Amino acid sequence: MGETISLITVPLFTGAIGYVTNWTGVWMLFYPVHFRGKRIPGVAPLVHL
Repeated sequence: MGETISLITVPLFTGAIGYVTNWTGVWMLFYPVHFRGKRIPGVAPLVHL
């Protein structure tokens, strides 16, 4: 009985997680997140090293 439940629930949960991951990725393609934060002086030159 326990193995049957595992065989049924594992694909359902992994499918749901994959669907949400793909949906989030497509959503972020069309509505990208724009960073709104504080700028720290001197960090930008370090990024380009």
